[in-house]
Amino acid sequence: MKNSIIPLILSLLFFNVSYSQMGITSAEFDARIMSESHSVFGNVAVGNSYEVISIDVDVKMKDQIAEVSVTQKLLNSTDRDLEIEIFFPLPNGGIVQNFMMMVDGVEVPGELLEKDKAKSIYEGIVRRKRDPALMEYVGYGLFKTSVFPVRVGKERDITVRYTQVCDRKLDMINFSYPFGTQKFSSKPLRSVKFHARIQSSEEIKNIYSPTDDILVKRGSDKTADISYEKTYYTPENDFKMTYSLQSGPLGATVLSYMPEAGKDGYFMLLASPSVAEDVVDKTEKNIIFVLDRSGSMSGKKIEQSKKALEFVLTNLNEGDNFNIVDYDDRVEMYKPEMQRYTTENYKEAINYVSGIRSGGGTNINDAMVKSLAMFQDENRPNYLLFLTDGLASSGITNEMQIAKNVVDANGIGARIFAFGVGNDVNARLLDRLTSNNGGVTEYVKPNKDIEVAVADLYGNISSPVMTGIKVSFSNTDVRSMYPDKLPDLFKGGQLVWVGKYNKAGNNTITVTGKVGGKEQKFVFKVDLASSKDGDTFDYLEQIWASRRVGHLIDQIDLNGRSDELVNELVSLSKEFGILTPYTAFLAREDVVLSDNRSMQEESVDELKALEQVSGASANNLRSQKKDFASNTKMSAASEAMSYEDAEGALQTVNTIKQIGTKTFYLRDEKWVEGTLDDSELKAAIEIKKFSDGYFKVAKGQKAQFNKYLAFEEDIVVRIDDKVYKILK
Repeated sequence: MKNSIIPLILSLLFFNVSYSQMGITSAEFDARIMSESHSVFGNVAVGNSYEVISIDVDVKMKDQIAEVSVTQKLLNSTDRDLEIEIFFPLPNGGIVQNFMMMVDGVEVPGELLEKDKAKSIYEGIVRRKRDPALMEYVGYGLFKTSVFPVRVGKERDITVRYTQVCDRKLDMINFSYPFGTQKFSSKPLRSVKFHARIQSSEEIKNIYSPTDDILVKRGSDKTADISYEKTYYTPENDFKMTYSLQSGPLGATVLSYMPEAGKDGYFMLLASPSVAEDVVDKTEKNIIFVLDRSGSMSGKKIEQSKKALEFVLTNLNEGDNFNIVDYDDRVEMYKPEMQRYTTENYKEAINYVSGIRSGGGTNINDAMVKSLAMFQDENRPNYLLFLTDGLASSGITNEMQIAKNVVDANGIGARIFAFGVGNDVNARLLDRLTSNNGGVTEYVKPNKDIEVAVADLYGNISSPVMTGIKVSFSNTDVRSMYPDKLPDLFKGGQLVWVGKYNKAGNNTITVTGKVGGKEQKFVFKVDLASSKDGDTFDYLEQIWASRRVGHLIDQIDLNGRSDELVNELVSLSKEFGILTPYTAFLAREDVVLSDNRSMQEESVDELKALEQVSGASANNLRSQKKDFASNTKMSAASEAMSYEDAEGALQTVNTIKQIGTKTFYLRDEKWVEGTLDDSELKAAIEIKKFSDGYFKVAKGQKAQFNKYLAFEEDIVVRIDDKVYKILK
């Protein structure tokens, strides 16, 4: 674990209490480090140093230029005045200009150092302070100030301002801010805020962050506000954001990464419609709401469900067609055929809903088959919202037969969205119905509001823009794409599609689909990355792996276990540190990572949990596989990993860490890269930290590998086809 020897970069370094986005040191501090032993310094009491109270980042972006302002509030909580010096690493990517630093609104002099000169300073501090953490930032530029005082008990606002020319490739602009070094903090910051205002001379289409759940507000097709705010939070990753500049009704961008020559690369397609009302043709839809009114729905559940139905009716668009089907052991409907949405029909439908009463069994088969028979118009998108709280108990009750009958009845290709209310539903049946018919299942836990769940989903699908979407690449083969059935694209929404490709270089992608009932085609230029194009989008490999894991679990759940599926599930979980209820045993130190047979046997035992089709754990397991299959975020590097067990409880794991793109497991008091085999472990080259050999390795390979040298504990890692055992 970390001791008081701590990084000097983007962090408050005096006595290891809290860390800032800027490295701070002092002449007094350096003198103590030079005179005291490693062990003495390591025992300095926590609680006698600076505290970083908040970090506030504000960015103004115009086309490719970002003006960045960072304000950090810090407190001298020691019992004496301190003379400090600040080190600020330059963002690693793009060109940085006009750098300025202020303390309490007064500019302080400083020196801007390029990467080569900064490198010697970084390495010198690592040698002197015997702390490897700073090695991660070798390769960054550096700004350092002159010394200034901070009085006892006083706060200081430190502001950094600079202009960054962001990286641009074709229509894509990439921006990053180095929040990631906050992971060295000994306690969370009280407040972390980020805001970016994008103003563009071209239309802004896709906006995506792999690191954070951002709030995006679109004022027009050429402006956007991006923000997030967190309290008592420790950032663990650099903030990353990509957006595209494209005109027209649809924008499509492809991010790509190829880890090694001769191996498949990974891509992510982002597609978004224009936000301008006059650009996108209006698409009218057909929608049917199928409501379970069986006896188990009595009371609060039926009342909430009726309110959910009323919400959908109230928010239909002019020109939509709709109907309502309600069922117990019998099936009834508002009208025998689809109805045009008019004021008169709306009022009549609301009256029909108010008269729905619960009672009887649950005839899921007949309700679904009769509902699907009402969809007749192939030129419109067709959606079925299905709500139930129980198992099929009337009519046809066999799960497989119901699923087959629904597919057979759905010749028009309607998308089915299911809501499983409470813990008594057949979760596997609901997943069969939605997976086979291009939709998703939402599980509404007991005491949760059904109306909110339905409103959230309907809000996302209320205004379809493009349906029946297909995507093709001109000059490469693509495979293992997820989702395997492309969803429709909705107003204000974004399609995220990931997969593998086998050939780098210039390509065009063709996106076809129905817009306003008419087939349309859009063509975009893309440049698929080769292994020489760097690691900007290396997180795509992990996102693809997460979605693949969700797909594998779904296949096992719906079609049964096979050696091939289980083997791949274990392999991906181990390589990428994707912990599931079926692979959480990887966290045990007694598990031999090279013993694939034993790990597969353990996984088979754990996968038996999927044989449960109802109950709280059955619902949780199905919700979890959906989360894996729809993941859009990279994993955070953290002190401890976590996962949800079958009961939905968060379990914390301290024996697995993710550093960069690699996963490490604690074995025999060393952190071992999970993909190393026994022969590689035996042949590992042993190196002592801070030795000449240690710094020689740092100089002899890509800067992106320095994060492994920066790890403070013993580690065994593969770097450029060589395996090193780096020991303290």
